[in-house]
Amino acid sequence: MATAIKRLIFDCINQEHRWKITLLQKWEDIIGPMKQNVTLESITNDCIYLGVTHPAWAQELMMLAPMLKRKINTVLQEERVKEIRFRILKTKKPDPTKKNHQDNNSLQEDDPKRYALNNDEYEHLEKVEDNELRASLQKFLIHCKKTKRS
Repeated sequence: MATAIKRLIFDCINQEHRWKITLLQKWEDIIGPMKQNVTLESITNDCIYLGVTHPAWAQELMMLAPMLKRKINTVLQEERVKEIRFRILKTKKPDPTKKNHQDNNSLQEDDPKRYALNNDEYEHLEKVEDNELRASLQKFLIHCKKTKRS
């Protein structure tokens, strides 16, 4: 069933943007062991933005950009990516003066009421006939709410 939904969603996407889905699906294979330090942040018409964990990674990848571009375009089987840009990801450093606040915040994040679905969301979910799919979509919505707040 999941394969059918995946195919249905893929078929709904405009043909000129399908390469972006392929890039997202194969990103881990393309980037390999660097995946812990490099993330695919956004895709535009012919440019991708990579987030890196440290300026040294940005510098290293700038040197490897032509090779990475060739690898991406080979996987896509057409020359779609013409430019790669890099962004240094900001990491939050823990503030030792706010330790109690962080502890309270982490307790709140586990609170299911904090991420409860609203009436409109429940109404739309009720229209989904398949119980397994409905449960998965509900989990996904809650996950989206959690990641949006963090």
